[in-house]
Amino acid sequence: MLKYVLQEMNDVKADGKKRSYYKVPTYSNIAAEQLLNYMKENKGMTNSGIAESVLSNLMASVSDMLLLGHTVTVPHLGTFRLSIGPVKGRTVSDIDGEGKQLNAHSITVRGVRFKPSKEFMDRLREDLRLEGDGLVQRVNQLETTRDDRLQMLKQALATSPSMNVVGYMELTGLRRSMATKELASFAADLASGIKTKGAGSHKVYVLG
Repeated sequence: MLKYVLQEMNDVKADGKKRSYYKVPTYSNIAAEQLLNYMKENKGMTNSGIAESVLSNLMASVSDMLLLGHTVTVPHLGTFRLSIGPVKGRTVSDIDGEGKQLNAHSITVRGVRFKPSKEFMDRLREDLRLEGDGLVQRVNQLETTRDDRLQMLKQALATSPSMNVVGYMELTGLRRSMATKELASFAADLASGIKTKGAGSHKVYVLG
């Protein structure tokens, strides 16, 4: 049975409302050896050496194809797509050419996006068994207010030319979704003194 909790967030939008959502607590990370043992004991995989080789070759092959500019679909699992961007501390010029144009040495892999297949999602939904009798409500306490975080952002930008969402997450301790929304709300408020530069995955926040 899968346990879940209802997590309540503090008033991060400063609108007087608390928001809550359901979450699955993560108890541990399953390492390769544990996964291979599970496959051997539960999925009929008698040769763990072959299974380990398959997993290793799959990782290497997916990496090769992504670096050639392809998306990669693993049957029954989903599709992988490469995401690139400036190295930490560098910003990309906008479409009109303002700012310094980055060369290839200033661009790196930012992440790999994964879209699960319909078959994978259908199996998860079909096999899902929740343990709801002991539903626990947890409150994520934030030690700073929205105004506090705005001042923290301004102080950071006084010594750094820009900040992206990841940097703001590290600065404030907010989750990505809330950090993204809060930065967007600052940029939309002319009185905040914060504006955006760039677009999409290259968007950063600067003093306005």
